[in-house]
Amino acid sequence: MKNLPSKVLTLVAFAAVCLLFAGQAAMAAERIPAATALAAVASKVTPEMPPLAKQLKLSGLVEMDVTINEEGDVEKVTVLRGNPILSRAAEDTMKKWKFKPIKQGDKAIKAITTLTFEFKYKE
Repeated sequence: MKNLPSKVLTLVAFAAVCLLFAGQAAMAAERIPAATALAAVASKVTPEMPPLAKQLKLSGLVEMDVTINEEGDVEKVTVLRGNPILSRAAEDTMKKWKFKPIKQGDKAIKAITTLTFEFKYKE
């Protein structure tokens, strides 16, 4: 009987940890192919070449992980690689995109995908 409060406390702590992990799993984004995300684009903005990039005659790719929430809004952008000057423009532009909700069955889900912008210097 002396160990009963300790066992109850352990059980409650275990239940709390289980609920915490269940909540995190429910909030986790499902990775989807870029083609699936691009097919769901409702509106997009084309990235503009930053003035400094023009001066430096930069060109290149910027690869980003894009998290799309259940409503189709861009929730988070993480630059994976690319020139920092171009990356900022790509990130700012990506945040303006809107997607149709990504669905798994009949349910809208949070999704993550990898998208790439290409910047080309033009004289």
